[in-house]
Amino acid sequence: MTINYQVVMDILTSQLGSDAVSNDPVRRFAWSTDASYFRIVPEIVVHADTVEQVKITLNVARAHNVPVTFRAAGTSLSGQAIGEGILLILGHDGFRTIDISEDKSSIALGAAVIGSDANAALKPFNKKIGPDPATLASAQIGGMVANNASGMCCGTAQNSYQTIKSAKLMLVDGTELDTGCPHSKAAFSQSHAMLLAALTDLAELTQNNPTLAARIRKKFSIKNTTGYSINSLVDFTDPFDIINHLIVGSEGTLAFVNEITYHTVEEAQFKASAMAVFFNMEDAASAIPLIKGDSVAAAELLDWASIKSVTGKTGMPEWLSELPEGAAILLIESRANDSQTLDSYTSDVIEKIAHIKTERPIEFSKDPAVFGQY
Repeated sequence: MTINYQVVMDILTSQLGSDAVSNDPVRRFAWSTDASYFRIVPEIVVHADTVEQVKITLNVARAHNVPVTFRAAGTSLSGQAIGEGILLILGHDGFRTIDISEDKSSIALGAAVIGSDANAALKPFNKKIGPDPATLASAQIGGMVANNASGMCCGTAQNSYQTIKSAKLMLVDGTELDTGCPHSKAAFSQSHAMLLAALTDLAELTQNNPTLAARIRKKFSIKNTTGYSINSLVDFTDPFDIINHLIVGSEGTLAFVNEITYHTVEEAQFKASAMAVFFNMEDAASAIPLIKGDSVAAAELLDWASIKSVTGKTGMPEWLSELPEGAAILLIESRANDSQTLDSYTSDVIEKIAHIKTERPIEFSKDPAVFGQY
């Protein structure tokens, strides 16, 4: 089927206005890349600030068989925020609501809220959201959920999958679902009974297959941000719980994410980081099992290629250029709610790997400027 994009463009413009829709070649080219090295030029770019604008776009796309790709901040390195057909981008003004529950145990966030802004709102209460991708200062909630962006510290314990409470979604047929609202779920049960039944059956089928269920649990016991969160099929039986968690990591293929409510997590008041420099990868890797435990909040391994890629860059330690070829680094972070516990944690880490030769002495820093550089 040949798609007449000019017809689609005319319809979208008539319903959304010329400010929200563009097929200008320069604008299309400008939005053909994200933080990845891919380039896919869309045919039409739509900026949406309201749920109604999203619904109109999806209705037009369905009627004319046009693919739609959702885009938040576009900070992913894997190309999920670019696509053919219609590129629907979260606008500059919409989807930016932040609502903290009275007891601070949860926070409702619009899809366009930047992750660091959510944490800034929670900081006075010593709380934060679980996911902590490296791009937290620019990544938006919609993309973080859709890509299961996790970061170094949250691992599999506090990522979006583990900390999501509910979601406001829009399916391709324009149906809206709030998995945290009983009235919305009741209406959805009437309109999409077959979908819910199919999910229930699929979960039952998966859970009744011990070999498959065990394989899924093993796969998702480690950090995993690729593919659908099929662990929801073994973790839950209620179809709404399955939808709620299956949306995490779905990369915009199952529904448009309007709003996410997270369970908040405690923010440690004291932090320290160290860059442990080993002579080779084998030594660095051998240190990892030794430091596993309460003393370490996160550890990330940098191989020689990683080190060389940032050596000499602005803000990087000057001593990186002095390291011997083949060196490897463990970036280690410890966290605690009091200074004494933090000191005991850092001493514990140093003691556990003291027998492994390092290129530089292992020193933890509590200085935000220093560990921020790390």
